[in-house]
This record gives sequence, structure tokens and C-alpha cells, in this order.
Amino acid sequence: MKNLNSGSLKIQVPILLAILFLVNLIAENASMSFDLTEDHRFTLSKHTEEIVASADDNVTIVVLLEGNFPAGFKRLQTSVRELLEKLREINPNIIYDFEDPSSGTQSEKEKRQKQLIDENIIPISLNYSDGTELVQKAVFPFAIITYNQKKYIINLLEEQKPGDDEEIVLNKSVALLEYKFANAFKQIQQQRPKNIIFTQGNGEWDEAQTFRLESEIRR
Repeated sequence: MKNLNSGSLKIQVPILLAILFLVNLIAENASMSFDLTEDHRFTLSKHTEEIVASADDNVTIVVLLEGNFPAGFKRLQTSVRELLEKLREINPNIIYDFEDPSSGTQSEKEKRQKQLIDENIIPISLNYSDGTELVQKAVFPFAIITYNQKKYIINLLEEQKPGDDEEIVLNKSVALLEYKFANAFKQIQQQRPKNIIFTQGNGEWDEAQTFRLESEIRR
């Protein structure tokens, strides 16, 4: 075994310490993340980035998911927050806040929740245990986007279909967040609204059958 040259070692140690210091300094002052998944599911698409970057005025986003939730809804809440932070990095005009419609005095809660219901923002009833007791809570899993006096409402929670458990629904909801927000940004920036016509009288669905579809499109 060869002996290390003491002079060379004396030179290498300060260099190594300097490199470690610089790496630590960069890590403290820079926020970096790497998407190592094969399908890049945590990386925003180029299309989304272009749509978000094109908003040239303030975009205000209110997410009605503030407060304590069970693990599944907490993941949805965290995913929305992380996505909005990425969007704000693309466009500083984005201003977002999380709001709990169940906070405040009883009269304040009733007034706020009535306002939301009047805008067709309908709550769901969430039942869970907080470790000591069973909690029943009205939850509004929606985000409200305002841009140039135009408003767009996003339903953050996918509809639960027969056979789907809560975890499946929440996984779908998290997976579709980027699409829903990109679509919302596209819609609120359109200068001319689109007209959609439902025809009747030739075997098409009647109003009762298309009611939910019309409600979603009308938003």
C-alpha cells in the first residue's frame, strides 16, 4: 500500500471543505426538485406552462380546503398547494389563498356557506375520526379563480362512482389537478364565450338526462 503524500493531503482537505461549504450554501438558498418518475407525473407539461404564463393580469385563486382533514383529503390539500406554488413560479401574477368556510362565528359560517351554495358550490359531508371522536364536517372541495372580472369554479374532487372507494376517488382527483387548473386558465382568458347547443326531438336525451352535463358546462 502506498503512503499518501502529506503535502498533497494538506491541499486536498481545504478544497474538499470549500466544496462542501458551497454545496451546503446552495442547498440552503435554492429550492430544487427533480422528477425521477418514468412518466414525469410531477412535472408540468409545456402546454400548461404556456397557458399559465399567458395571463398578463392578476389571477386570484381561493381554495376552500383550509383546516384539518383526514389523511386522504390532507393529501389533496397538499397537492393543490404544491401545484399552485409551481404555477406561481411560472407566473408571479398568481395570488392564492386557502380558506375554511367552516371557520368564524355561526352567523359568519352560515352566510359564507349560503353564498357558496348560491354559486352552485355544493359541500360534501365528510365523516372521520380525529383519534378521540367521530367528526362530521361539511367540506367544499372547490377552487374559485378570478381573472379580469371573470370567475371560474373548479371542482377538485372527482365524483365517486359505484365500486370506487375514497382512496381511488382521491387518487383520481390528485392526478387531474394539473388538467383542471390548466383548463380553468384557458377558459378565463378566452375573449369570446363558446355556444353549445343541445338538440331535441330526434331521439336525443331530454333535459332531465342532460341536466348534470349542462350544469358542468355552464360553469
